[in-house]
Amino acid sequence: MSNATTTAASKPATTSGTPMLDRLLAMKPLYRFAIFAVLAIAIWIVAQDYTWKAAADLDAESNRLSRIIDDAATRNSMIEGNDAVRSAVLAFGEARIPRDDRDGTEALQKSVDRAVKDTKIVYSLDVRSSGKFPAGAFPGIASPGERIEKVVGDMKFEASQAVAIQVLERLEASPDIESVSRVKLTKKSDSKLQVQLTVEAWVRVPDFRAR
Repeated sequence: MSNATTTAASKPATTSGTPMLDRLLAMKPLYRFAIFAVLAIAIWIVAQDYTWKAAADLDAESNRLSRIIDDAATRNSMIEGNDAVRSAVLAFGEARIPRDDRDGTEALQKSVDRAVKDTKIVYSLDVRSSGKFPAGAFPGIASPGERIEKVVGDMKFEASQAVAIQVLERLEASPDIESVSRVKLTKKSDSKLQVQLTVEAWVRVPDFRAR
């Protein structure tokens, strides 16, 4: 009985690294340099469009807030010890820095809702833009590329004299409403008044002319 001869199966040669890396290393130096250059440019573009832009936006916002804080500190030093200014602040109520367009318009609507809360008043409110302030009119409040815009709401409702006065006082005291104007009272009956007025808020909007 003859001994069977066992032939070892040939195995494919193993390569170091991944196939993609092997192909890259097998390329001519000029091709490898071109690929690395393209990757570097792609990374630079991503950083330019996203990372650096985000950092620039944060830096601009930080500078704006810093100017607001410095301005507030200056104003506070002027108010301290001035009884006339203190009395005016107490009379007109809290003030608030203008919000962006969407948040400011929403805040105006919520202020009106709070003013009529618990009064059972049914009211109408037509909100619209009333024009923008000149560019640079509010340095330190409007960021670069922004302007301050006036948003007004024409409001109409019917109520007793006491309730109408209460609503007006609440609107005047709201920090999200800059002014209440064009108040018109029309007597509807012995116990009812028709009230028409305009509330105004200031918001920050993009200044497209700066682009």
